[in-house]
Amino acid sequence: MPSSPLFQEKHKWQILTSDLGILTMVGGLFYWAQVISPWSMISLYGIPYLIVNAWLITITLLQHTDVYLPHYSPHSWSFVRGALRSVSHFPKNCYKINNM
Repeated sequence: MPSSPLFQEKHKWQILTSDLGILTMVGGLFYWAQVISPWSMISLYGIPYLIVNAWLITITLLQHTDVYLPHYSPHSWSFVRGALRSVSHFPKNCYKINNM
């Protein structure tokens, strides 16, 4: 059973459900690798997974390091200030494609 000062008792079932989902996914990937082939699992799931995560990290890095946004010192920063100063970076053609 989950026990940590970070979580409240009401979160117990959410944590257990999340753990069950992770175990199910890992089990399914292991089964896939055993039945088909490990290379098939890596090439069809592992490599695209790494590419998507690299893209998400890159976008997050760009959003948090814009030189035109003010950078607060640790004592003057607050969540509200950070949220109000965040910006989303999209390629110029993204607005045309998504009708934004």
